[in-house]
Amino acid sequence: MNEADVRAIVRDELAQAGAGRTGSLAAQIRQAREAAGLSQKELAGRFGNSQPHMHRIEVGRGFLTCDDLDRLAALLGKRVVLVDLPEEVSDAQG
Repeated sequence: MNEADVRAIVRDELAQAGAGRTGSLAAQIRQAREAAGLSQKELAGRFGNSQPHMHRIEVGRGFLTCDDLDRLAALLGKRVVLVDLPEEVSDAQG
């Protein structure tokens, strides 16, 4: 899997937040921020970004590079892990 593939997965996962998927990447970022007791503005400041951009990320309309995602996860005391998809899901995407 190359950088473009990972970016596409990240973009797709962020987009799923708008569909109300509680397990989406965007929802997980929001939940991790809330669990850390940080406001969007506080996290954005630590991340070096604006609160509106952080909001867009959390609702699935923002963009993150792989490096950004790693850095954001670290700020939240998390790490990015790729997991195998169930066969029927990976077949549908591939």
